[in-house]
Amino acid sequence: MDVNKNKKFDFSYIKKIIGDLENKNKQLLEKNTVLERQINVLKEQYKDLKRENEMLKSLKNQRNVSEQKNTLSSTNRSRNYSNQTNTAQLDIKNQQVNYFSQKTNAKNQIQTTGVNKYSQIKDKINLYKSLFKGRQDVYALRWENENGKSGYYPANQKIRAEGISHKSYNQLTDHVYYKHLDGTETVGIYPLLKDNTCYFLALDFDKKGWQNDIKAFIKTCMESDFPAYVEKSRSGNGGHVWLFFEKPIQAAIARRLGHILLTKTKEKRYHLKSFDRLFPNQDKLLPGGFGNLIAIPLQKKRLNQGNSAFVNFNFEPYDDQWAFLYTIKKVSLDKAREFVNNSSQINKISFREKRSNNSKIDELPKQIEIVYSNMIYIPKYLLTQSAVNGLKAFASFTNPKFYKAKSLRLPTYSIPRVIDTSEDYADALALPRGCLKDVIELFSKNGSDVKVKYDWNEGEIIKTDFSGKLKPKQEKALEELSRYNTGILSATTGFGKTVIAIALLAKIKRNALIIVHTKQLLEQWKEKLKIFLNAKEDQIGQYGAGKKKRTGIIDVALIQSLNYRQKVKEFISEYGIVLVDECHHISAISFEQVLKKIKAKYVYGFTATLVRKDGHHPIVKMQLGEVRYEVKAKAEILQKSYNHSVLPQFINSNIESLGEKPKIYDVYSWLVKNDERNEIIIDDVLNCLNNKKTPLVLTERTAHLEILVSVFKEKVPHVFTLRGGMSKKQLKETICDMNKHLDQKGECVVVATGKFVGEGFDDPRLDTLFLTMPVSWKGTLQQYVGRLHRDHVDKEEVLIYDYVDQHPMLERMYKKRLIGYKALGYKIKDDNEFKRTEQQQTLFDI
Repeated sequence: MDVNKNKKFDFSYIKKIIGDLENKNKQLLEKNTVLERQINVLKEQYKDLKRENEMLKSLKNQRNVSEQKNTLSSTNRSRNYSNQTNTAQLDIKNQQVNYFSQKTNAKNQIQTTGVNKYSQIKDKINLYKSLFKGRQDVYALRWENENGKSGYYPANQKIRAEGISHKSYNQLTDHVYYKHLDGTETVGIYPLLKDNTCYFLALDFDKKGWQNDIKAFIKTCMESDFPAYVEKSRSGNGGHVWLFFEKPIQAAIARRLGHILLTKTKEKRYHLKSFDRLFPNQDKLLPGGFGNLIAIPLQKKRLNQGNSAFVNFNFEPYDDQWAFLYTIKKVSLDKAREFVNNSSQINKISFREKRSNNSKIDELPKQIEIVYSNMIYIPKYLLTQSAVNGLKAFASFTNPKFYKAKSLRLPTYSIPRVIDTSEDYADALALPRGCLKDVIELFSKNGSDVKVKYDWNEGEIIKTDFSGKLKPKQEKALEELSRYNTGILSATTGFGKTVIAIALLAKIKRNALIIVHTKQLLEQWKEKLKIFLNAKEDQIGQYGAGKKKRTGIIDVALIQSLNYRQKVKEFISEYGIVLVDECHHISAISFEQVLKKIKAKYVYGFTATLVRKDGHHPIVKMQLGEVRYEVKAKAEILQKSYNHSVLPQFINSNIESLGEKPKIYDVYSWLVKNDERNEIIIDDVLNCLNNKKTPLVLTERTAHLEILVSVFKEKVPHVFTLRGGMSKKQLKETICDMNKHLDQKGECVVVATGKFVGEGFDDPRLDTLFLTMPVSWKGTLQQYVGRLHRDHVDKEEVLIYDYVDQHPMLERMYKKRLIGYKALGYKIKDDNEFKRTEQQQTLFDI
């Protein structure tokens, strides 16, 4: 009997073998899938390499690179995915091609042993930390509310110890990076370290044209042999360009490197309007500050939308962001320092004050026609980039605000280094009208035949006659202005600029637009036009200040009403002559935009203070032309028959309680509430009235005005108040009362805020000024004291009471006023109550 007949065969061993084979086969299939994906990545990157190498051919001064094709063995790809090029380094380890051509004898391997999207999270985070490295003791988190508002705040937790609550900032850990990468949070890091160094430099481009600007900047980086990488921002409407350093580098050097690369780019592209800022945005940390933050890339939610991702030169995200990050090359500190040291200038663009019309520019056309209209239009297709840069120099100037902030170690990322007033169009470069002479001379002295086509509006002829009588100097000013179709009259207060402007209008006899910046000036112009031009009511129109009724003959307009919500009114191009009163204000962007749209043949400006505190006065000349006639305040005052004196009133106060460096608004608030000081001012005013004077009391605060007025109303028969916020009716009634009573010497006082009467208010009967609040800017001082400079038959002396509080900051302001008084021709008044100090004697008598 067969004992094995009924025994079942055991298949478990066979099943186990089959199972093992299936698992191995599955693993092989998975590995094969991974390898196929990596091959696809390599193919995509190889295509990028080819495109970018083709682009390198067009760059000047590029290294000679051999472009032999590489045959990648499929056997080698499946085994180790590595291959060496024969003559050129095709560095897939540098996935973005590094945007550079490598030396022909360099060799590199395509490494599959590095980090990619299939790597472990630990390896990814270690790679990520090595690149996006900032302060570790603090980081920022993004917040967003239901209304769509968002921002960042330093991540922290409140700690309570010994009954005192304080914040403890959270540290930047691997877990924080992980939560950012998986989309749970959005993290920002602070690139500027405590020792004022940084591990990277990032440049933000976020306006229209950002892609073209980034391409231009990347090309500059390529030419300068600096690896730079582009990240599409989290919004998708801009990008960051990143440069990474091997070791922490001084932020000042990193930022200067960025500025030099930007300048080199501008030399070729002549504008980078989308550039916003650098990260870090300052050279050194301010006490208690962190510096600016930057949102780090690869936030999952945004990444899934194609944003917050690194992109190729066509702005297409890389399929494997981690494989790309693994290939990033860093800049050595020695290379960065050498590059910065070898660049003798941060900014090589020529500015107006540095440009000479004798400058030689190569390859200018033999003939060129430019168009003079609202601006000067120069065809670009005839110009080299060098010529464009040279022409733009006439419309550019260095920004004093930038260098002031830099000297104070303040952030400058939002402050332009250069103010450029030109406009760049597809086919033409547009410069302000005031640059015409410079443009013609530049072309002529470089051998070009220049033709100017005048596309301006000559306006409609109007019947006007000037009914006033000008003084000899005013006649001379009118003569000089009328010789040109543009220009500025710069003359001290009281010279009669408005009357000269009306005489000029009558002489040209074209429909006119008169531009002012305050309601008060608007009303004054309307009244003086009626007096000196014999104009009828229906000939004078008004636009602004609650009324929009133009006549098209002579219109007076508020400049704020001409540019509403960044849209300039089209009708401003309908006039033949435009007069701009207090024209130093047109340096403001919204005001400048109005001037850029004016097509009138005749454009003139009038001011007593052409120089601006912010240093932007070159814009005034660019828009209105050169100063055709100038009257210095001091020369005019010295010819007056009466004396001009200043009487300093030193006050012992307790202002030291505000500290050594108080804010000026804190100082004003303290002075307003100081009863003892106010009593001194009031007593001085009353004594002045007893001496039959007619005083103007100026203050910088409405609250102070109200305090003084409340006292004066009890002691003085006629108190007139002038301040902002007055209705047209109130102002008219006040001016009417002043006209009735100001002749009553010793019985009237005018109390006003400086900003209200600083421009456009004049009454010849005023002879004494009480400067109750400290100012320092010479332009402001000139405006204030100019209120007294109108001639009057009874005027024997102009006197200024200057109140000086004993505090280091206020004393420095007073010293600046002393210099201003001297420039205006004033003298310190000597009497038994006051003797000049040695320092004041020096300031006035040198």
